[in-house]
Amino acid sequence: MGLLETYKPKSLDVIVLRGQYWNPILPVVWTRTLSSWTHCVQVRGADGTIYDAHLPGVKAEKLSNYKGRYAAVLRRRDIDSIPLPVKIKMIAWADKLVSDENQYDFLALIGFFLGIKSLVKDDNKWYCAEIPYYMWEYHGYPMFNEKLTYVFPSDHLRNTCYQIISEGVL
Repeated sequence: MGLLETYKPKSLDVIVLRGQYWNPILPVVWTRTLSSWTHCVQVRGADGTIYDAHLPGVKAEKLSNYKGRYAAVLRRRDIDSIPLPVKIKMIAWADKLVSDENQYDFLALIGFFLGIKSLVKDDNKWYCAEIPYYMWEYHGYPMFNEKLTYVFPSDHLRNTCYQIISEGVL
């Protein structure tokens, strides 16, 4: 049985996925991180809806779109102490990214690869790892003690504010 059958989605979980080797973005992320964890999504709700920043832009999708991919499910260790109104604001913030039809941040890929920091942050363009990073940051629950210029899917996986809830093939 895969994770899709055993994992019960919980709002604000982060799911980190290993790369698909045919994906043209994979070499850029892998070159900078030396990690096979090359994509991540943020869980919106218990129905398996996720926020996904991919080539078409920021979309609300279904976790089942990633069936067959190897994944790790991460949950904030402090999730139960975060007030419900803050969680609702976080979901509303990400819903706005979807409704505003924010685009994928292709310039950030060039910035990652070349190390040019000025190409990374555009408030109307997003890449996958930024959504959970800034969702927590903007609402008073930063992942790190200092602000990161580049955030990658593997940063979520190795961060101690998360615990791995489950890992395996979706």
